Amino acid sequence: MKNKGLIIFLIVLLSICCISLGFILYLGLSGKTGLIFSWNGFKNVSTENIYDNTYEEEFEKINIKTSASMIEFKQSKDGNTRVKIFGDGALLNNSDEFNILNIEYKNKPCIGICFNQSMAKIEIELPINYEGNITIDNKYGDVEIEEFIKSNINVSSSYGNTSIKGAYEVNINSEAGDINVGTASRAILNNNFGDIKVEKVLSYLDINDDCGDIKINEINIDTDSTIKNNLGDIKVNKSNNIRIEAKTSLGDEKIENNNYKSDIVLKITNDCGDIKVNN
Repeated sequence: MKNKGLIIFLIVLLSICCISLGFILYLGLSGKTGLIFSWNGFKNVSTENIYDNTYEEEFEKINIKTSASMIEFKQSKDGNTRVKIFGDGALLNNSDEFNILNIEYKNKPCIGICFNQSMAKIEIELPINYEGNITIDNKYGDVEIEEFIKSNINVSSSYGNTSIKGAYEVNINSEAGDINVGTASRAILNNNFGDIKVEKVLSYLDINDDCGDIKINEINIDTDSTIKNNLGDIKVNKSNNIRIEAKTSLGDEKIENNNYKSDIVLKITNDCGDIKVNN
């Protein structure tokens, strides 16, 4: 009993530390510290248009690498590809050769605390049936992508929320920020701090979260899949007729209508938090 009590105490202490750190991190990153500067130094998003081009061809690959940008992908109304970039032209390096669009934006070097830097903004419009690959490496800033159900999307983010309404395969790695995914055939999601929400997965999922809740509205998988969390609840509202293997170290487990004879297995593990699946 003493060992169990110690474990519970350590878990509670870790939870408090995690929540406190997340709150402090949020204040610092959002600039709501009450000081005249924010830790990241980015007080606004640039409105200076430094690039505006429309392409009739469809790029096979789109690669974006930036230190601090707001990134948006929208569905094109005329079927063309349009790229608009706001920021400092001296910090932009882009190319559109060999059916590949490369965009690189590096903010000015900063040592210590930086004051009133502006984030870049990248807006890209694509045909709704875009079938290519989108790769984004963004150190700071939100990423918002509308539904491109035939595309493959890879996002690496240090600080910021990531939202993808739909894609064939979604692969997201986030250090801090919420992840929201609409419909995907394959979803591979990793988050260190923040919630993960998914509307629907059609084939395969591999989800890992260190600190945050995981909520999935519907899964219909045909391949063995996994969900893992260290601190936070896991909830699946609806799943197909599969076998669920669930285990939590500290919390409740509730699995409805588990098909133990199914060859398809969804393995769910949690260190601290509840697991609930409506199968």
